[in-house]
Amino acid sequence: PENLSDAIERVARACGMLIDEAERHGGRAVVEWAPAEVKAHTGLRGALRDDFTVMKQIKAEFDPQGLLNTGRFYGGI
Repeated sequence: PENLSDAIERVARACGMLIDEAERHGGRAVVEWAPAEVKAHTGLRGALRDDFTVMKQIKAEFDPQGLLNTGRFYGGI
């Protein structure tokens, strides 16, 4: 049987490849859910873009105290 750490690494690598391939074609991909072990091995949202500043401003406007889903949105905001 496959070692659990090998399976986690393979899933993390697949997530990274999906995100990279989408970005290479001018798109975006976000892994909506993954076990904590996979999250520890890869970024699930892809690279931050120019719109990150605007996203932070929108988040601050609707959630000025930073209470809602902290760290779970684009860029970890």
